[in-house]
Amino acid sequence: MTRSPQRAKRNAQVLAAFIVILAICALGLSWGCGHTIRRDVMDGRSADFDFRSFDCEPPNAQATGDANASATPADSDLLVRYLGVSGVYFEWQGVGVLSAPFFSHQNLLRVATGKGRIDNEAIDRGMQGVPNGRAVAILLGHAHHDHLFDVPQVARLHPKAVVYANRTGINLLAAEGELAARTQALNDQLGAWIRLRDAEGNPLPVRLMALPSPHAKQGPLFRWAPGSQRTPATKELRSLPLRSMKAGTPLAFVLDFLSPDNDEVVARVYLQDAATEGLGLSPTEQYPQLADHPFDLAVLCIASHHLAKGFPEELISDLEPRHVLVSHYRDFFRPPHKPIRFAPLLTNGKANDFLERVGAAVDVLDRPQLEWTAPSCGPSATSWTMPVPGELLQLKTQ
Repeated sequence: MTRSPQRAKRNAQVLAAFIVILAICALGLSWGCGHTIRRDVMDGRSADFDFRSFDCEPPNAQATGDANASATPADSDLLVRYLGVSGVYFEWQGVGVLSAPFFSHQNLLRVATGKGRIDNEAIDRGMQGVPNGRAVAILLGHAHHDHLFDVPQVARLHPKAVVYANRTGINLLAAEGELAARTQALNDQLGAWIRLRDAEGNPLPVRLMALPSPHAKQGPLFRWAPGSQRTPATKELRSLPLRSMKAGTPLAFVLDFLSPDNDEVVARVYLQDAATEGLGLSPTEQYPQLADHPFDLAVLCIASHHLAKGFPEELISDLEPRHVLVSHYRDFFRPPHKPIRFAPLLTNGKANDFLERVGAAVDVLDRPQLEWTAPSCGPSATSWTMPVPGELLQLKTQ
């Protein structure tokens, strides 16, 4: 009984903070939600890039490998499709891996006080470029609603996919029918390689490793939905309050894409779905087994980066990636059909500063430049890319 008033007080504080953020963005204050990347931060651009209204070619929405796609991938290309928020789809040798697919944006009030609503139209539109049934894995770095909520719907499109997540994420999916039988908790497998396999148990040319990656705060005064779901949920996600989807133990992933001939690493990717702090900044020091191959690409989150001490420079210095793909910049409290703006508290100034810092941190590494088959529609420079939702990037591995 004594905990109820404390919980009510905390919920009221979180709701008040969210309302303040909403007011900031609605009023368009200079320290609210940005949407523009300056031309001097990018390479080869003569004008600023405004995410609300960009005039480059629309993202390649055809299914990966479709003959009608604007660029037909070579067998040696690693395909990387940015889905929006922190969602990314990778495809290598016909094997698909999804990370945190989320499209059912919810407004701030609903997130703070209510249950979620599935937006099937937004899911269909957001997954348009991903061939149904091709993904064999769905990765979740933590279990907040903007990573977890759409997973049951997306998993129905990929009936062979195993969901890899922390134990909180797995517990929250426990009431999702047949999906609960194809999940795997990773808390006790940190630093261990997991080989992806087909339905018959045959090894596929992809392996993954989960690493600890402590989640940055979402605001100066609060951390959203910390803690864990310690018991299996008895209700589907759509029946749970969004604020009950706690983070659990936040993870990052290493993805190795292997040669089908001899299992040698062709490309190595570091993947996070939240800006990290503390122990998450030096994964190769903690896990020396990663010293066998350098990182080619690091997918890093820009949201809340200013609240994570040492990020991104310390992480980039440790990973030494050839290129950084910038994710989690979109305001997921805003309906997905509306023009894109940045996440709350991610101002134009903070976004541009982050990109400049990423560029400086990667450039001093003096690694060979990563080569895409075509220029990005979204903002980009030699050392980083900030793709627009739905955009397909093709990485040459030969």
